[in-house]
Amino acid sequence: MKNLAQILLLTTVLAFTVVDLSFGLSSLRKEEIRQCKNEFIDYNDAVTFAKLVKNAVLNNDKNKLAEMASYPLKVGKVRENSSDKKVIQYIKTKRQFIEQYSLIFSKEVINSILQNDISDIFCKYQSGSIADGSMWFHGNPLKFYIVLK
Repeated sequence: MKNLAQILLLTTVLAFTVVDLSFGLSSLRKEEIRQCKNEFIDYNDAVTFAKLVKNAVLNNDKNKLAEMASYPLKVGKVRENSSDKKVIQYIKTKRQFIEQYSLIFSKEVINSILQNDISDIFCKYQSGSIADGSMWFHGNPLKFYIVLK
């Protein structure tokens, strides 16, 4: 009987924990949606865009990503000898994008896009961001305009 009481107590605690977590996650999503709305970004469009980016990165589809970029595309890299300084380069055309794809989509950027939750959209300055700020996008239709890492 004591074991049954312990099992019931544990089951109840677990059930409330799951309910609490689900409410917490939905409130986080609601905050992201509200934040994006305040920045004139449609959250659902941003998630769809992020899925397209992730899929193109997974398939190494340089042409698709070149189409999804806004030009000039700002690419920032941390200097190897100083972590607080960034080297900025501008990619002006789709052709240049394809030629310099490995510079734009470094291993760090690719890993960040693939490992982060694409529905985790951060909105600020009338733009959206994915992958811990590795990629920023805006516009209608959405286009990415900054890639950082």
